[in-house]
Amino acid sequence: MNKTATTEQIVVEPYRVSGSWVFDFPPAGVIAQPFARGIPEMLDIVLARKHMENVREFRLSFSSGSFPEWDGELVLVETEPGGPRYRLTGVEGELSGRLFLLNFFFPEPPQKLYFRVEHIEE
Repeated sequence: MNKTATTEQIVVEPYRVSGSWVFDFPPAGVIAQPFARGIPEMLDIVLARKHMENVREFRLSFSSGSFPEWDGELVLVETEPGGPRYRLTGVEGELSGRLFLLNFFFPEPPQKLYFRVEHIEE
């Protein structure tokens, strides 16, 4: 866990549907969007590190700049037609090109994405 200066964060709440991680992002008209190849494995790695392996949903905050108490960072490997490909601990994954093309998150894929995962308080 790291503590640094505050940066604008994007927050989604991934949840499982038929064993796959999906998320909603209503401003882009996205409902139950599955994470692309490699990203579910990354999520499982991060959740295991935080002893959250059995959660059915969680809060995922991410930003192109570091922010207080971030858990890790994804490093851009390559920008592909389907979406940017990032690496975390030897695992590579592709983020949804649909959202990047619509510029809802970032006009261009950042070199690094900082993230934090948290339990959703009931």
